[in-house]
Amino acid sequence: MRYIIGIGGAGGVLASQAYKKIQKAKINDVILLNFSTSLEDALNISEVQQTLQVIQEGAGKNFSAGEQMWEKNFLKITKYLEPISAEDDVFIFASTAGGSGSSGMKFFINYFFEKKVKSIVVNCLLPSEESLNFKTNCFLSLNELANLDKKATILLFDNKELFKNFKNDLFITNDWITDKVIYTFFLKDLDKKERTIWTLDKNDFREIIYKPGFLNSISLKEFDFTTKKINFETYGSINQAKRILLIYNLTPKDNLERVAQVFQDNIQKFIGKFAKNTVIHYGIVETNFLPHFYHIFANEISINNLLFTLKVQVSNSLEKFKALGEKAENVLSKDEKKQLDLRKFL
Repeated sequence: MRYIIGIGGAGGVLASQAYKKIQKAKINDVILLNFSTSLEDALNISEVQQTLQVIQEGAGKNFSAGEQMWEKNFLKITKYLEPISAEDDVFIFASTAGGSGSSGMKFFINYFFEKKVKSIVVNCLLPSEESLNFKTNCFLSLNELANLDKKATILLFDNKELFKNFKNDLFITNDWITDKVIYTFFLKDLDKKERTIWTLDKNDFREIIYKPGFLNSISLKEFDFTTKKINFETYGSINQAKRILLIYNLTPKDNLERVAQVFQDNIQKFIGKFAKNTVIHYGIVETNFLPHFYHIFANEISINNLLFTLKVQVSNSLEKFKALGEKAENVLSKDEKKQLDLRKFL
């Protein structure tokens, strides 16, 4: 079985949306579990009947408060997780910005790792807002995840950049995120191509996509062989990867032989230019997600630059507050005071 698990408000919304799409695609061996930590979060999640409001108090958008909340309450929710076994895949959705999701991921990862489940996949959102509180939560959360990258496959989504690309439309942003998750991890279920010559090997697919570590991908209409390297959005580059999965997505109308010839030529150029010291696996698939695109996946890549940037941003902001001394709280709006208790950080 495969379990979709939402943690907190944003995680629950995304998990529910992904589950609906998976059902629509007629992938049947999937179960949804949403863990809400406040009534407000539970009401915002569409699949209410599959939402477990396990904790009442919420985390108040604070990582430290959330951490204490999960430590106090996690044992009582494990009864809902007991059916998950070593033969199952688990897909977690959470946000690094708020309190519940950002602090809760490590508890679920460690629990499933101890149960030796087949695969642990974590899909998490980076904050869309510039709030110091959200950035602090994000830094603390990613710092925890960086120490858990041997236990889980971790895929990050930069909500700030996605909002910019989709003109602040939350629905379109969430739609894109869930499409990307399903295309990435359920690709073999979606592949309609039965022709074997270029069929993507299932073992190669799992070895890269499900291997523990930070995963990222990029979709390109065509390759630019004049550039020195291919960077992923937000974190990592192909040069860092030990193994790469390169896929071309065709349509039923395409001539497979013609596509295969161009694909083979581009593979050789790609290896010579970008992946000389990298193991590369490749194949052609047929799905409805971005046809006529090359999709490149790489795992075990570094998020050190992202962590450093967040740390500098948080540190600089806190230094400004320190310089203000006792006057710091007077320059904050009521909403900011509600979101961030400076005494927890200063």
